[in-house]
Amino acid sequence: MRNAPKPSALSVHPPFRRRRLLLAAGAVASALLIGGPGIVPAFTTSGPALANPAVATETPASIDTSDWQTFDKYGIAFDYPADWEILPYACDGCEVDDPPLPESEYTPWNIVDGNGVRVAHVFPNFVGDTDGDTGLYSRTDLDTAAVEGIEYEPTSLVFEHVKIDYSQASVTGVERKAQQAKLMISSDERLATRDQYPFLPVFHSRSKAATWIQTTPEFTEAGGMDKDHVTLGNARQFMDSERYRTMKQVMLSVRASSF
Repeated sequence: MRNAPKPSALSVHPPFRRRRLLLAAGAVASALLIGGPGIVPAFTTSGPALANPAVATETPASIDTSDWQTFDKYGIAFDYPADWEILPYACDGCEVDDPPLPESEYTPWNIVDGNGVRVAHVFPNFVGDTDGDTGLYSRTDLDTAAVEGIEYEPTSLVFEHVKIDYSQASVTGVERKAQQAKLMISSDERLATRDQYPFLPVFHSRSKAATWIQTTPEFTEAGGMDKDHVTLGNARQFMDSERYRTMKQVMLSVRASSF
């Protein structure tokens, strides 16, 4: 039986790392807000959470996981296809003369598929935050399923279609109106309140660690769609693809592990 959600707080970086790590987190959070290249925006909803979900009742079929590899670092683990890679995230916002950051629980990772496409981001402990205008977004949840490996708090996989309208917002350099679809993992508590607070796909696998996992726009683009113009019908059809079922299996395998 799952435990009831426990209060937790985002960990704070040691002082000597704080400037560069917050710079990286800030760059990611900014990209989340404006829909920058390679990053899926973190959205809030303007309506009830989990409206008209199509609830999945079983693991996706026809996905052979017998030769899959395992990522297991900093309290989070998941399985992924043998020809995929998990690579440290390149910090576009860091200064060019900065040496590479040492790997730690705050290191962001890219999930890269067999064709070299960056299909998802993983933060074992996410330290960013975001604000948002709830009036900019309209959401439809197409698929949900419990992530059984997270026992610290009830946690779910969600496949979401979102319509974004920036026409009334003071945002430059982005699509004025867009439609996207993405897979994410979120605590059930955060899903239930995302019409009230800025939303990030965050869950807690353990105390004082906020884990963040979500697909990129390139995930649907590599499935044959315009990443900023995925219609609701496109998203529903995409759910029948092997690409979708494979990523869903990856996310359903997410579990807490030893630090």
